[in-house]
Amino acid sequence: MIFFRTQTTLYISLIILLLSLWKNSFGAETFSAEKMLLTQAEQQWLKQHPLIRIAHEIQYPPFEWRDAKGDYQGIAVDYIKLIEKRLNIHFEPVANKNWEDILTQFKAGQIDVLPLLARNKQREKFMLFSHQHVSVPNVIISSRLSPEESQGLDLLALLKGKKIAVVKGFYWDDFLTRYEDQIRIIRV
Repeated sequence: MIFFRTQTTLYISLIILLLSLWKNSFGAETFSAEKMLLTQAEQQWLKQHPLIRIAHEIQYPPFEWRDAKGDYQGIAVDYIKLIEKRLNIHFEPVANKNWEDILTQFKAGQIDVLPLLARNKQREKFMLFSHQHVSVPNVIISSRLSPEESQGLDLLALLKGKKIAVVKGFYWDDFLTRYEDQIRIIRV
């Protein structure tokens, strides 16, 4: 079994940036943009934009997902609710079908914030990122080699000439695209 592991750093865009600006945020009862370390321009922008359009991944637990009732749940959603309360703003979820739909809407300016995503060179071309929030291990699994046998092997050498299925627009799609001339990528 081939077992290639890498780390994906996930970013909660606006959310962690704003949380990192708070002084003693977990001890006080009330907060406002004025009590935070926000510039006048940032405070003014928030006043002019009390509704911020946001898109959640439909199924990416424990970070974000839709429950049986269609409500968003997860760690990212908890941060969003905290920021809404503390800044007296509202994040309006934008309907989407899948990650590709989310990226298309974001590029078209129909979404303001993507609360959780992996940073990569392709996304840096059209997105701004906050500081790192969490690091999540990723794996590529095959039935050919054991994890011990695959240790230290070159990823490209292992995958050369192989068919690799990836979720379209996800981290692995972006990561492996640079090797598309040597790997057959099947986007699902």
